[in-house]
Amino acid sequence: MADEGLGASIQLGEYILGELLAAGGMAEIYHATCSNAGRFRKPIVLKRMHEHLARDREFVTMFVDEARISTRLDHPNIVQLYDFQATSDGLYIILEYVDGPDLLSLLKGGARRRTAMPAEIAVYILCHVLEALDYAHSVELSGRNMGVVHRDVSPGNVLISRQGHVKLADFGIARANDRQRETATGTLKGKYGYMSPEQVEAKHLDGRSDVFAAAIVLSELLMSKRLFAAPNQLDVLLMVRSADLSRLHQNASHIDPELLAIIVKALQRDRVDRYASAGDFRDALADWLSRGTTRMSAQVLKGYIEELESGGFIKRATRGEGPNSITISGTNTQAASQGAQQAAQLGRQIFDLGTMVTDQMDMTLGAAGVTVISSRPEALRNIDDQPLSKPVHTQEALRLGRGELGTLMPMDLIGGIASSKRSGLLTLDRDTVMKEVYFVDGHPIFVASNDPQERFGQFLLLRGLLTERQLDKAIATMPHFGGRLGQALVGLKLLRPVDAVQLLTEQVREKLLRCCCWEEGRFVWQEGATNPHEIVPLHLSSFRIVARGVQLLPEEQLSNWSQAHLESRPNLAAMAPYEEYGFGPSLSKRLESLDGTRSVGEVVSSVSGKGTRVLSAAVYALMACAKV
Repeated sequence: MADEGLGASIQLGEYILGELLAAGGMAEIYHATCSNAGRFRKPIVLKRMHEHLARDREFVTMFVDEARISTRLDHPNIVQLYDFQATSDGLYIILEYVDGPDLLSLLKGGARRRTAMPAEIAVYILCHVLEALDYAHSVELSGRNMGVVHRDVSPGNVLISRQGHVKLADFGIARANDRQRETATGTLKGKYGYMSPEQVEAKHLDGRSDVFAAAIVLSELLMSKRLFAAPNQLDVLLMVRSADLSRLHQNASHIDPELLAIIVKALQRDRVDRYASAGDFRDALADWLSRGTTRMSAQVLKGYIEELESGGFIKRATRGEGPNSITISGTNTQAASQGAQQAAQLGRQIFDLGTMVTDQMDMTLGAAGVTVISSRPEALRNIDDQPLSKPVHTQEALRLGRGELGTLMPMDLIGGIASSKRSGLLTLDRDTVMKEVYFVDGHPIFVASNDPQERFGQFLLLRGLLTERQLDKAIATMPHFGGRLGQALVGLKLLRPVDAVQLLTEQVREKLLRCCCWEEGRFVWQEGATNPHEIVPLHLSSFRIVARGVQLLPEEQLSNWSQAHLESRPNLAAMAPYEEYGFGPSLSKRLESLDGTRSVGEVVSSVSGKGTRVLSAAVYALMACAKV
């Protein structure tokens, strides 16, 4: 029987299905009753996986994980899971029924009424959401932290009962340490506009990711607008990755400055700059709330819901409200999105027809943020035929502004630029290959190369992600996608938005890694030179590039370096946090012993086997970034 026909006469095990309440991409939710009348004291709902997904191992695993995680979470601000069943009728879970709207409905109700939610009510709701998150992040099993991260904190997953009680729902994509099956590499879960930068970049997540998402929700409650809004998904992801708060600041005139400062802290791109926990974020909001004149309670929230409902501003959710429904995106955003969709539709038609227009496209094979060098850079022309020295120390090389590579390699220069937080242009030249790298505060923001193999399209070909025919046809449609190859590939559904973001960053990182170990060639450093090109912020770390570049050194070369520095007693403790280099806890602990009292030889000899190379490479990376 099709899902559409399910009704009160359908029974799954001991549960009888009632009214369909909601339908999502993974499951449907029904009112339900239990044939064992005494089993539950509260109303329940049944969440049933779509039949066509029940054969997909990844979706089944996610569904099972929701049950396994949620059964261990018992908190008044978390929707309670009562039961889980896997039968011949499919997979389903039994949850407590929350009689009331979700937060998205309240947002849309405010948009219909053309008023943002009162700040005190918005903060009150978020305090309870953060209560739930703080509990989930710290819950233990057999004395071990479960490491739960919700990963999908969004308005649709916050339920408000008609009594004014706040409940966080849907731990279906939560990440826990005992998760049965980790998400496949490159697979991004959650809603694009409610992610953290580290989630977009597929980094390891902790509770601070949920802190960022909760702050997005609070921002939108106060603005009655989307925080990260763009005509297409790729640009939304780029805004999230950069933690672009321009829309918040543009619409913050009515927000109390103290409250705004709290939100901005929670929305920092670097998670070390955010609140350390959901509890800390909650405490900051609770302190602000306590200084106000409104005494918040569930009764006040209940009254706000009744006010919206009595005015007809909250409408019952359906399977889809249609293209003309009220949203919290502004008219400019909606218009831009419609324009982008129309252009993309034409581009897809051209792609399907196979029209080929590849002339004059050579210079656009990269993407915003990377480009192709078509002529010899002026910095190199200025030193042609000049005798150059081989500086020994990185800071000396950067003061001179030019020299030959040899004793110093590009990764040494990158490390020196990082350690002194310099801004400017580094130009590199070896044989026929030239590269230009612009830095801001020590980290690369733009990379140009004349190597055809380093273009974005070629990078995708070499990875087997595109065929040559697909690439040629995508290039032909680029004018319909803003002249951006990445956007064209996403619009043509050849790449997912998250893959495009991650692959672009990976491609630029690889451009730098491929030149890190050059022992021949020349360099020019132009202090203060500014980047004139359009960029997509890359958020690359020079420290991580150096740490990875050292690992590419030949075994003999790294061994020779280590032998030459065995007696050195560098004080590298000040280089912490080692997290910036991507070093794990165990390696970081060994590196911390290099505090000026022990020699490199003593520390390296404390390990054996492959550990010797790993530790030597890490010490090299730290010393390359030291101010020497």
